[in-house]
Formats: sequence, structure tokens, C-alpha cells
Amino acid sequence: MKESRGGVRWLVVIAALVLVIGSAFAIGACGSEEESAAEESPAAASATTFDGTIADALADNADLSMYSDAVAAAGMEETLAGTGPFTVFAPGNAAVETEAVTLDEGFVKVAIIEEMGLTEDEVRAGSKNGSMLEDNDIVTYTGSDDALYVNSIKVADGPIECTNGMIYVLDGVITPKD
Repeated sequence: MKESRGGVRWLVVIAALVLVIGSAFAIGACGSEEESAAEESPAAASATTFDGTIADALADNADLSMYSDAVAAAGMEETLAGTGPFTVFAPGNAAVETEAVTLDEGFVKVAIIEEMGLTEDEVRAGSKNGSMLEDNDIVTYTGSDDALYVNSIKVADGPIECTNGMIYVLDGVITPKD
């Protein structure tokens, strides 16, 4: 009888270990799926708050240094440090490098909407069929992948809410009309 009880104990121990290990794999797999979904989700473009003006936020963000330098060269720093509100669709440094453009005053000005600090909901409410703003070439919409787009350029990050408006970081560069 002792041998029988010992064998049963070992079976119980082995079954418990299998259950614990199986649960750990199941929990780990669930976490991975959630993390993958978060990375692929448009919510990966994250809303943040910056305690300062748009000019301050541009100068403070290393990924926007090329656009920030172009804003300064175009003499727009003082404007973007003003009361606003503004919406800025700024290309990240990688986008500027990929598209191999020199950001001049035209590139800076076309990406700024004055007198409007557009929230994410307002940007999402735009339409692919035309500009949502009178006298402006900016077209915003939500893509079939539920990501935000501006003139067919994906929003990589943002909005960054500043004291005088919003910044959306783009995966591309909005080009001015000729």
C-alpha cells in the first residue's frame, strides 16, 4: 500500500507542475498578444501633455529637431510661442531624412493651422474627400486601419497638447503647393 500511495503522490506532484507550467505559458501568451495588439494599434500614437508652448515643445523634442530648426529659420518661433491656438503637423526627423527634403518656410507654413487647436477627435472627423478647413490644403481622416492620416501621411505620434495648441508628429512631410 505504501508503494501505491507514493506513486499517487508523485502523480499529483507532476500533475500540479504541469498545471502551473501550463498556466504560466497561457498567461505569457496572453500578455504577448496584448502587447502586439498595442504596438499595431493606432493608439500607439499616444496623446501627451507638454507644459509649455508649441515652440517650446518643438525645441524640447529631439525627434522634431529638424522641423524646429526650420521653424526658427522661417522666423516662426515667436508666432508658435504666442497664445494661439495652433495645430502643427510636424514631420519627424526620420521622415525628413527619408524624403530628403530641405525644410524651408513653405514646408513650415503649410504644416501649421493658425487659430485652431484641433483635438484628436476633430482630426479623426475629417474626410478623405476634401479639406476640412476653409482655405487650407490640409486633409485629415481616419484610415481603414483606424490610424490618423494627414494628406495621406500617417500620424506617428500625438497629439502633443501644449499650452497654445496641438502637435501631431507625421511619418512624412507635407509638401507646399507650387
